[in-house]
Amino acid sequence: RLFDATSGTKWLKKREVLEAEGWLLGEDKAFRSPQPAELEHRGPAAQARLFNDGGPDPRESVALPLYEGQLANRYDHRSRTYEGYEGESKYGRKPNAPYCTDLQKADTTFEVEPRYWVDQHVAEARSRDIPEDEALIGFRDVAVSFADSRCAKAAIIPRYPASNTLPVLTIERSRALAFIAIFNSTTFDFLVRGHMPAAHLNKWIVSAVPTPFSGLDPRIPELARRLSLTSHSVARPFGVEPYRWDLEERYELDAELDALIAHAYKLTREDYEIVLDSFEVLARLETRQHGRYKLKQDCLAAYRRVG
Repeated sequence: RLFDATSGTKWLKKREVLEAEGWLLGEDKAFRSPQPAELEHRGPAAQARLFNDGGPDPRESVALPLYEGQLANRYDHRSRTYEGYEGESKYGRKPNAPYCTDLQKADTTFEVEPRYWVDQHVAEARSRDIPEDEALIGFRDVAVSFADSRCAKAAIIPRYPASNTLPVLTIERSRALAFIAIFNSTTFDFLVRGHMPAAHLNKWIVSAVPTPFSGLDPRIPELARRLSLTSHSVARPFGVEPYRWDLEERYELDAELDALIAHAYKLTREDYEIVLDSFEVLARLETRQHGRYKLKQDCLAAYRRVG
């Protein structure tokens, strides 16, 4: 967590304000200040407004996207986007940003648009202690165990600032993929819900959950890689090309990976079935949609196959 969207609003910049001041939005969804030639046509007052809290020369300024909880989901740093969204609740507590489409996610250059941006020099001042060889893993803060289908939802995110609704963990890149596979598993989620006294998942709860890190099946980080690194912004730091976004393939990879994590936790088939049966909301949703608890059946089939 780097910025609090409820109390740290002085650092947060809106698109409407940045565009009015002549900043330009790039494909990476970062805003860049006007070039010197553009500034020459502005009055002193307009130029003065571009200096931000004693920061660097505005001609060299960049405003970075601020990641919030709604923008991320399990293995997905491009869950929702504010691009083109003008809803009345955009800047409210429940903005209800639209979900990204599978067609958008199939484009490896596509990145989500946030509702706020933060000056790069401010963001870097707060993150300067994060080593360059560590990945950022953001997880959803809001989780209601009796209402949500899943509670533990994390994604590898670009090296951008994040708000209080998306707490960030940093971990060595060599271990990040295995970690996120464990975090997003039904087994970890099952254990997390046993530690949740309220509707928020915080770092204290996460730290209290045991994880199997030794002797992991090498398929675990590889499958997590294919699920997580789906655009250039997150694939580039790992030195790979982005993996394609194929919804059906992703479901199969997810079920197989979940089964591998169950084996890593040394669960018997009966143990694993108890874990899967605990997701009552998910079971109801899938039974309504498919006529059966599809994920449970597919995960148990994968458990037999990968073991």
